Amino acid sequence: MPIYKMYVEKEDRQNGGAYLKSLRETAGIAIRDVADALRLNRVYLYSIERGDAPLRPEYLPKVAWLYGVDLAEMSKRYLRYRDPLIYAFIFGDEGDPGLREMRQEFVEGEKG
Repeated sequence: MPIYKMYVEKEDRQNGGAYLKSLRETAGIAIRDVADALRLNRVYLYSIERGDAPLRPEYLPKVAWLYGVDLAEMSKRYLRYRDPLIYAFIFGDEGDPGLREMRQEFVEGEKG
């Protein structure tokens, strides 16, 4: 049985960060205000928006509230970028051949 090891492509990490940044900008909130509200360092938030660091799950509800977006939808979309294999198992591949292939390779590894 293969051991699950999370691996996220750099492009997915960057897309996840860009998604969060676009939500923040759409909400018209400065990064310093988010940093203050979450009691986080601005440098760390910039690294999240660049895709260099993940947004920890405990911050998702507050971020969704700050940005005025639905927590479930934001969490679902962010999961797609931060852990695509788990996303594919929960929500399916949604027509994405990359997700389909990733999930299939993992399942086939389980059989072999």
